[in-house]
Amino acid sequence: MVELATTIWADGPSSDPYEPDKAQIRTWGTWVEEIITASESNVTVSVGSGGDFPTINAAVERLSVLRGPAYKKNGLQTTIMLKTGFVVEEQLVVIDLDMGRLTIAAEDAEVVIRRSALSQPVDSIYYPAFAALGANAVLPVINALFNMDSSGADPTYRNGVFLSDGARGHVMPNAGVKNAGGRGLHVANGSVCKARSSIFSGAGEACVRASHAFVEVRQAILTGGYKGLMLGALAVVDAEDTNISNSTYAGIENYASSVRFGNGIANNCQKAIEQYGGRMEARFASFDDSVGNAIELREGAWANLRSASIERAGERALFVSSSEAFAGDANLSNAGRDAILAIGGKVNAPTANLTNAGQLPAGGFAVNAQDGSVVNVQGATGTGASGEAGNGVSYMNYNGSTINANGATGTAGRTVNSLSRMGILYKET
Repeated sequence: MVELATTIWADGPSSDPYEPDKAQIRTWGTWVEEIITASESNVTVSVGSGGDFPTINAAVERLSVLRGPAYKKNGLQTTIMLKTGFVVEEQLVVIDLDMGRLTIAAEDAEVVIRRSALSQPVDSIYYPAFAALGANAVLPVINALFNMDSSGADPTYRNGVFLSDGARGHVMPNAGVKNAGGRGLHVANGSVCKARSSIFSGAGEACVRASHAFVEVRQAILTGGYKGLMLGALAVVDAEDTNISNSTYAGIENYASSVRFGNGIANNCQKAIEQYGGRMEARFASFDDSVGNAIELREGAWANLRSASIERAGERALFVSSSEAFAGDANLSNAGRDAILAIGGKVNAPTANLTNAGQLPAGGFAVNAQDGSVVNVQGATGTGASGEAGNGVSYMNYNGSTINANGATGTAGRTVNSLSRMGILYKET
């Protein structure tokens, strides 16, 4: 920091007046000129070998002084450019400060984050590369793609971007953090993040974690993680057109949150959806080739699966327990077990494709309705089911359940249109 003007031009005694040092004056004047220049024009500084600053933190600290809020028509750009070969071996932690006027970009297509260097705990247990905490906190705009390496023994909670306690963040298209040891993007406790078309693939725990937060990850790539979207209570997430395929546990794990996943892709997951309560809008989405159940809705969950593709589920295509789903015109064909299994649930799937259910030796039904369920598959296609013990039954109800299979193809497993303790199965005779 330069000397203050009051020091440089200090008054001396009348008998010995103080003579300012010209070198100090030049240093002070240069500093003032830098501030004036920085407030009037676009600024780019470089970080790395041969650059203006050795670290991201050093650049942000300097620019936070030089680059105060200023208005200019069409805006001002302040860019921290990471030079070729730069490796992130630090953590940027913004607390109750607005650094959103800064943008972090890179010359390289990908920038390595040294995972072993993430050693400073944030919010008690997390170790993020980039963090913002507090109601006034705004992270610099992330406009670079980072790739976390596997160094260090413990990947737990080694996160990419971390926003908490009302903070805000913005991740640009094709930017983000790949292969985070813990969570690629963590947004919680009243925080907000826009990350459209971002990349947070390959995370060890979750590509995106959101709880009590608003997150926009439309058209993002969240593939190959343990979980694609991990939603805690009362999050609102817009993930339309997002790809969360190849998740090794669940494409979306949703606890009492709202998510829009229309036209999304969740193929080749262990299970595509695991939802407890909450709401999901997933019209025209793809949930093909799950290893286990493709979609599980439990404990009051609600989902719109209109025209979705849920083909070749390893077990059930749609499992609905004490929950509700709309799956009109959806394709639930070639399920390993049941195309639809409802246990105390409500399913409305008119004209759905339920063909060839029961591909596994244990067999399965096009519709298996249990424990007071109500299932409407009017006009559906349910042929080719193996049924139970190879009996070829497509529709079976138990314990006071109702199936409407009027106009549907496939064989009924009960005397149709006849009420019993098992319920009633409506179908043409």
